[in-house]
Amino acid sequence: MDDIVRRIVVPSPLYADKTTRVPPRPPERQDAKYLDEYDDRTVFYDTFRVGRNHVLAVGPPAENFAAGIRESSLVSAGVPRESAAFTVDDGLDRLGRFWARRPMTATRPLRVHSPLGDGETAVGEDLAALFAGTRAVMTLSKDNRLEWVAFWA
Repeated sequence: MDDIVRRIVVPSPLYADKTTRVPPRPPERQDAKYLDEYDDRTVFYDTFRVGRNHVLAVGPPAENFAAGIRESSLVSAGVPRESAAFTVDDGLDRLGRFWARRPMTATRPLRVHSPLGDGETAVGEDLAALFAGTRAVMTLSKDNRLEWVAFWA
């Protein structure tokens, strides 16, 4: 147990403010609370570096946001000529992966310009080396007490 690495990573989400996500569940399969609890605004849960030259944003599957994400650009604040477009990793069922080449001078939060909405995202560090050779899990939990999350883990 002494070699367990415990780390809480605070994500940097991005939300759409110009449109909403279409729910994937057909109306006949939606219970009374479904639409009230459905997250129709999240574009990315988090954005982080992968290697030296890429940024990976993860979020819900692209679905009707795909075109808007492809038209989005990641811009390094204060360096207007440095920007990168996102590509959408198609074919994933329950997770959206969106790749961009990182502007080389980006060491601070980056600006996302998108038809879905504009916003700033703090690009997290590449933590792959920290977890290399270990058994790790990435999960998403909403509105659960930390004690429950620790027990679950």
